[in-house]
Amino acid sequence: MRKLTLETLLTEFEVMTSTQATLLAAFKTSYPAVHDWELLLDCPNSGIVSLGAENWVFRKHGVGLSFQNSKSGNVVDMHRSVTDSALFDDWRLLQYLQSHGFNVELADVQRALKQHESSGRVRRRRINGFELLTSVPTRKTNGNFHAPSKSSGT
Repeated sequence: MRKLTLETLLTEFEVMTSTQATLLAAFKTSYPAVHDWELLLDCPNSGIVSLGAENWVFRKHGVGLSFQNSKSGNVVDMHRSVTDSALFDDWRLLQYLQSHGFNVELADVQRALKQHESSGRVRRRRINGFELLTSVPTRKTNGNFHAPSKSSGT
């Protein structure tokens, strides 16, 4: 099992959100009849999405999609706001990290997210989870870290 550091976690955030975006684009190409991105009512319950030579098996759950790489077993689970690939929550991040061989528990992920949130590298977004901020935090005059807001259109 791999050990997770705070810096490694940031890299894994980036890889996970990038993989989410790539999987979603491939899903939209493979299933063009899906138009209900809020509740996924017209989404198939399960299927396969191909990314190059890799196949990802997906299944719909509630208002989310869970993808699992058929060779490696790696998991990317999108829940709520499926079309916003920059979003993730602590449970989905835990699944991703554990499927990539990291020895980590939910409390570790939550603690790391709090640390990154207080440093301005991660932002909590309502009830939908967190997003990684790509801008470098700047210091406000009151001494608190503040990351410039990202224009995400949401």
